[in-house]
Amino acid sequence: MAKSGAKVDYKILVRSAKILAELSGEGTGQRLLDYPDRIGPEGSKIALLAAFHQAKLERRWDDAYRMLAQYVKDHPKDAKRRRELGLLAYRSGSWGERASAILELNDFPHDKKAKEAFAAVSSFFKTCSVSFASPADAGRRTNLQSPASVFRHVLTSCPPAQAGNREGIVMIAPSLAGGGAERVAATICGDLSARGKPVEMAIYDVDGKSGRDPLFYLPMTGLDREDIRVLDLTAPLREPFCWLPPNLSHKSQAIHDFLMWRRPHTLYLTLDMANLAGGFAGLLAGVPNIILHCHNQRPSDVYAGLGMEGWAAAYQTLLERDEIRMIAVSQTVAEDYADWADIRSDRIEIVRNGLDLQQLIRPDKLFLKTFRSELGIPRTSLIVGTAFRFEEVKRPDIWLRMAGRVVKKRPDVHFVLFGEGALLEREQLRCRDFGIEKQVHFAGHVNDLYHRLPLLDVFVLSSRSEGLPNVLLEAQAGGAIPVTFDVGGCREAMSDGVTGLLVREQSDEALAHAVLKALNDAEWRHAAKKAGRKFVRSHFSVNRMLSAFNRFMSAAESGVNRPIQSLGGHRTE
Repeated sequence: MAKSGAKVDYKILVRSAKILAELSGEGTGQRLLDYPDRIGPEGSKIALLAAFHQAKLERRWDDAYRMLAQYVKDHPKDAKRRRELGLLAYRSGSWGERASAILELNDFPHDKKAKEAFAAVSSFFKTCSVSFASPADAGRRTNLQSPASVFRHVLTSCPPAQAGNREGIVMIAPSLAGGGAERVAATICGDLSARGKPVEMAIYDVDGKSGRDPLFYLPMTGLDREDIRVLDLTAPLREPFCWLPPNLSHKSQAIHDFLMWRRPHTLYLTLDMANLAGGFAGLLAGVPNIILHCHNQRPSDVYAGLGMEGWAAAYQTLLERDEIRMIAVSQTVAEDYADWADIRSDRIEIVRNGLDLQQLIRPDKLFLKTFRSELGIPRTSLIVGTAFRFEEVKRPDIWLRMAGRVVKKRPDVHFVLFGEGALLEREQLRCRDFGIEKQVHFAGHVNDLYHRLPLLDVFVLSSRSEGLPNVLLEAQAGGAIPVTFDVGGCREAMSDGVTGLLVREQSDEALAHAVLKALNDAEWRHAAKKAGRKFVRSHFSVNRMLSAFNRFMSAAESGVNRPIQSLGGHRTE
């Protein structure tokens, strides 16, 4: 409407821009900036706010900060937006660079969030002998960033850990919900428990926002429900934990308090949030042996948000300590972290994931026939499928565009997508826009994915970033042919041209071309299915993974740091 020249009620326009951003992912708010004069008397103001809201919805936090900063500059009397800008600056971790915005929070002494944020940044600046506004401190102030500067300031003066009067292993994961990293942690816990090792598990993400059971993998741990400790993230923050950005501070303090009470000899952490929060806490708690388990590529490729550049320096500081050791799930992940954080390669070892092959039973033909019937898929139709969280990093939009292209060539093919997530509703609408809703079936989150994967003829991943995707291994074990973009450790999870197809061009057109190639060659597909099952059984058994992890654990506990090497699975040349 704005483009056509019509005058538009700007309040309706802002609300419409928010809704369109949620549903379509298109740059609606940004495009409004091209037509401010047609929105009304406050067109420029409203267009900028619409673009800001869209950036927030899409979690483009740097863009959101930039747009709101411009708005506040143009409208300095808008106290609500000045407060919001200060909190965005605090959340970003770029405290020195954005000190002027944070300083504005001092104007809101009765606002709890603003008061706590300003106090945290002020106390950190003070301990670094840097003022908020002094021109003489401008250079040093600009370089202060959390978590990078906090890790460097605190951990360089933290004394080495002492092993005396400590025992047992504490494992900390965000949750035990259904995910590859969580399953690996649960499997390791179960093995340690079965071998009589004194092991305890703690989690902190139990709010249920994901819709998944936070204790989904509990049976694999060998522990009872009451043995899983849920960490309290509500306690008032103390120094130095209040100096960390909000996505780490409460987690780190809760982990530290638990470790001070439990006094373990070894701390195992998995996934980046727990690695950073727990690594910091573990060193301050004096734990002598801390293991960081990395399952993805560099965090800046995985997480949307602010402060990613500070994470690399934080990891670097952690890995300078002898107490810290790191595991990567693939060669690609190890090399990517080493490059991203400038970490010595001999500080990272590779333990590839493994599957419990006893679970991967022969397909239940009656079950699969019934499931196919429930979805409304004809008996003779080939099926292309996937399983992922509906989040931006998985690029579900590209996946559905691929499906649309395949349907044009093969209208007999059906598509099944397992999973849930923030973008699910948007993609369901997109599916209708493409006119393929009759061929596409959204099957939701299931507890027995391995039991259903044999339904698929071809399994497709469209991710922007992957570590070593367990689901590719599960797909091959179930007889589905993997087709995936050549990202992260995907090439290590399959054999290109033998068990599946790697797609190097990152486009829905290239992905569709590879899928059609697999669908149209029944003879190759039959051979690839047999090769895929053999490949997984040979290289990715759970016993192989646990043996590799136990060798790593023994070496870590004895204080040995070995050069980077392949401890589990195969090495892809």
